[in-house]
Amino acid sequence: LGAILLLALRRRGLWIRVLESRPLVMIGVLSYSLYLWHRLFLRPQTEADWLWFPWNLACLFAAAIACHLLVEKPFLKLKTALPKCQPALPYGSGLSAPRQS
Repeated sequence: LGAILLLALRRRGLWIRVLESRPLVMIGVLSYSLYLWHRLFLRPQTEADWLWFPWNLACLFAAAIACHLLVEKPFLKLKTALPKCQPALPYGSGLSAPRQS
């Protein structure tokens, strides 16, 4: 079944074009931020007027975009800017760390 699916997906069919569309790619980029904020904005029972559809979706996407731009992207840049360090060896492993000359 998996092989048939892979063969079917190799062709540039409608599904591939849909999955590579700009809106779905943007949702994929924002997926972690959407996950972080969805509980606040997608509440089934609430008294707040701004949490009613479609305002709740607009607020959710605004918060996710802000979180992505102000938090995620700077930390991802910081991750690539910092030098890589060697992992520490677990205590009592009997291994010695390589000597640096």
